[in-house]
Amino acid sequence: MTTVSARSGLVAFAAALMGGCGGGESAPEGVVAPAGEPQPQGMAMGYFEGLALAGNDALLARVGKGEPSQRDRVIVTRVPLGGSGEKPTTLPWPDGPTGGLRVLSMDASPRVLGLTVTTADDEEGGPVSGLFGGPTTGPIGELEPVRAASARTRVARSVQADGELLFVDGRSETGRGGVTVRGPGGPARPVELPADALWATFAGDLVAYAEPPTRPPRETRDADPDAVLPRRVVVAEWRTGVQRSAFSVARGIAGLAISQSGAVAIAEYRGGLLERRPGQPLRRISRSQPAPWPGETPVYAGERLIFARSRRAFGPERLVIAEPDGRTRAFGVPSLKIGALAADERRVLWGAGAFAHGCVVVADIDAPATPAIAAGGPCTRTAITFEVNGAVQGQRSALRPGGRVGLTLACVAAPPPGCRGVLRLLTADKQPASAPLRFTVAAGGSRRLVARLTADARVRVLGPGEQPLAIAATAVDPDGRRSQHDGQLTVDR
Repeated sequence: MTTVSARSGLVAFAAALMGGCGGGESAPEGVVAPAGEPQPQGMAMGYFEGLALAGNDALLARVGKGEPSQRDRVIVTRVPLGGSGEKPTTLPWPDGPTGGLRVLSMDASPRVLGLTVTTADDEEGGPVSGLFGGPTTGPIGELEPVRAASARTRVARSVQADGELLFVDGRSETGRGGVTVRGPGGPARPVELPADALWATFAGDLVAYAEPPTRPPRETRDADPDAVLPRRVVVAEWRTGVQRSAFSVARGIAGLAISQSGAVAIAEYRGGLLERRPGQPLRRISRSQPAPWPGETPVYAGERLIFARSRRAFGPERLVIAEPDGRTRAFGVPSLKIGALAADERRVLWGAGAFAHGCVVVADIDAPATPAIAAGGPCTRTAITFEVNGAVQGQRSALRPGGRVGLTLACVAAPPPGCRGVLRLLTADKQPASAPLRFTVAAGGSRRLVARLTADARVRVLGPGEQPLAIAATAVDPDGRRSQHDGQLTVDR
């Protein structure tokens, strides 16, 4: 089973810039969509920090309030993909940490589930982390104690599931640590890897990891984080240590994935993607992306490779499937941001952040790309953004004669005929700043709209200082469901 969290692990070099459209009317979290549709289906509304596939079940993890103390709890929901309903279970969290929980990683196979959870609320203010897991049908229990990392104490940071095994990467406060493996009901035992191995990833008998480079001059390290990233990949048998292959790449490595056959995918720091299959030369799957963060760590679905792509910085993202022969095809439905991602030989499960309140989406791996998720689930089907051409801080427009201002609406995803609804401008104190403006924009397209300011809003704009206006668009799906999408517009006098 292959699962990754939202971004690859270069926390020390770049923070992932996450975004999405918020607000709107929605179904309760955890409602399950009808099964059996070839079109991508919305499974659950909300932002889930962990996703995993376990045979015919999806496992969704989020942080919520537990009764009766109302302290944070990690809630894991098991959702049968046959559409027969859901069976939520609450993760037992021992006394001590009082809140601020976050799921670091989560993975599952048809037999076993593992997840690591952290909080920053111990007595000394440092992170407290623990490992939880158990059968995919429950119960879920503590596998490694919840404790704070120290110079000598290793805490679980990430977990991978393969068959009945859990591979756990643990680190101390100084970053030292290693990988352990545990079977059902058995103790953890170390996996013999080099002490400086990075991003170890497992599949069957194989492990792929990166070797760090020799230390470059300080001025180089300070100028370019790419200079200190590893550039050499090793594939070995993790039980015996026998090395299968080793090779170098030209750019810094941001993450690795490995398939059962020994195919290795290498995510580059600049967002490119390489792959090397046994007995074949290294090949490029995707070039660098126009964004200031590392690309998504890819995942294998059997021997197919799945990754996220964006055509422009801060632009909508879409999943892409690379076949074993190197051919690529678009997959799923576009989203403002692709969140956690999981895949197996039959399905792909991911978090789509562009939909109101977030949405967990599932699709058959052979399904074609579509402009919208299927009808009938808990998620709204329209996704709109006002963050166009890299304008993540909002749009700007000149005040035209007659109090007119222009703005651009981009329709990320929607069923035919596209994103439809009504748009209004609001002042900072939520007063109307324009008359309602109806719009229809085709899915995947954008449109320049012109709104006319009210007399009061015109006076404010002409006053001292900048007067940013809120953009509030109410979209309507073909079934009548509404969702709210927000942006910001600053009018230049």
